[in-house]
Amino acid sequence: MKAALAAGYFGSIKSQLTTGEYDFVASARSYFAPFFVLTIVPFVVVLPFALRIGLNATTLPTDFVAIIGVFIVLFFISVYLLYATPYLVVLRDTSLLEAIRGSVSFAVRGGPYLSYFLGYGGFVLFISVFASAFVVTVPVIGLVGGIIGGGVLGLAMNITTMRFVADIDPESPDIGSWDNPEPGVAQIGLGDRS
Repeated sequence: MKAALAAGYFGSIKSQLTTGEYDFVASARSYFAPFFVLTIVPFVVVLPFALRIGLNATTLPTDFVAIIGVFIVLFFISVYLLYATPYLVVLRDTSLLEAIRGSVSFAVRGGPYLSYFLGYGGFVLFISVFASAFVVTVPVIGLVGGIIGGGVLGLAMNITTMRFVADIDPESPDIGSWDNPEPGVAQIGLGDRS
């Protein structure tokens, strides 16, 4: 279910940016396989470690904190290396392996990719502090506001990331520049209203 929703979501963002229209179901069908693998692989990788820790909770090794620290570092390295992968799958309309190669290539080069990744992460961390405080301390209104605000902000950030990846990737379709959205038509109706 998660893979189908993610495939439809990312595919729809790309379609909206490139054509001004989208078909969620068609995107979900078209990109389901790579998003299924992106969803299942982390689960399959983490499950044995989680089971081992859970089943041996009373006899954990003395260096358990160090082991967890190493896994946290490996997690962040993996996220950095694979950050552009779902965007490249839909932008290039390519296989998962080609998208992973492209994402790792951007990550190794650093530059704008590294700056964007760090800026994105810093922004999410900053916003999370205030959003969490609001959602927790203002019972019903905070929860509703957090769901709506988080959804809108998440969509805006994914659209921005899709445009960013398209900008730095020569193999992605032209979705317009930041100053002039043509041929990307995501901002239809937002132009000159005189």
